[in-house]
Amino acid sequence: MLTQTEGQIYLSHLRGVTNRKTFRSFHTFNHGTYFDKTRTPFGNLIACNDDTLAAGNSIITNVDKYMELIIIPLVGCIEVKDNHDKSQVLEAGQAFILRLKMEEYYQILNPFKDELVNFLQVWFEREQIDKEQSNELITFDIDTNKNRLTAIGDYCYIGKFEGREEGVLSIDGTNKGVFGLVIEGAFEFQNRLLESRDSIALWNENNEALQIEFEALSNDAIILITEVTTKDGISF
Repeated sequence: MLTQTEGQIYLSHLRGVTNRKTFRSFHTFNHGTYFDKTRTPFGNLIACNDDTLAAGNSIITNVDKYMELIIIPLVGCIEVKDNHDKSQVLEAGQAFILRLKMEEYYQILNPFKDELVNFLQVWFEREQIDKEQSNELITFDIDTNKNRLTAIGDYCYIGKFEGREEGVLSIDGTNKGVFGLVIEGAFEFQNRLLESRDSIALWNENNEALQIEFEALSNDAIILITEVTTKDGISF
């Protein structure tokens, strides 16, 4: 049975964009110089960027809050360097959870000589980052585990589904929401149609547990779903 949820859909063609000669970033939420009053953060999820970086180039980003980032390469591989110059190479089928304190920075590099790379960056604001919390490299295989969600850390999931295959995700606890992003293909997500790079935020006004149901509408459709912490059960 579907949980009755409030929601907002973010269509891919309405995303904000930063476009430079060597770098392009599509923004689901307000980011950098892009601002739209309908694109405010969803709870502690403050950015979801779909980035493309030219061969041999890099980007450096500074943060002014405690942040936990999930970085996922979609096409090609990338190298991530943190504030302490520690480096991690990421390939398809891997995700990197990067934890940053206020006033720290990180760098993402394209190691190829003549190929573009495409990757996702999902930013979560945290109240603090403990000294014991280190960065994490996570390897996953959505082809072997087809038609079910695979966990990336404690609150993020990814999955590849054949057409008409269904999935369910239950989220317990108060002040919780769900954010879904279609990476490839099309899905019906809690009775809403989402196509490639569309995304959706869902929450309950009454703070009840969430049960999210979805169905792939195309073969080899890929979806990313994250749990989100909201404030007082209200997302915006």
